[in-house]
Amino acid sequence: MLATFNFHNVATINGNLQAIVILIRAEIYDAETLHLAMFGPPRVHARDHFDEWIQDHFARMAYRTRAWATRVINNLDLAADGNSPIEQQIRALLPQLRATVSTLVINQAGFYPP
Repeated sequence: MLATFNFHNVATINGNLQAIVILIRAEIYDAETLHLAMFGPPRVHARDHFDEWIQDHFARMAYRTRAWATRVINNLDLAADGNSPIEQQIRALLPQLRATVSTLVINQAGFYPP
């Protein structure tokens, strides 16, 4: 799950995600402009609403992934009794996993040009 989430930040994938968001925003802007031309003021601010929604969506994804991963890590920590080498290796990785989980975000730089 963490690898899948972090996959959103791989340069190629993030660039494609950015391009999709930018294209959706352009289509929404064109629809806003057409609506304004056909019906006049007030302007419909659908692109602003989309921006708020998509930012909230990415934040919710990060929050839910962090919550899930924290539960799994805590269960691993509680379940391990230290009797096998693999459990010791898992316990040694838990601090690193906790640090990774605490910083999960999707890089949205450049997603919302003016």
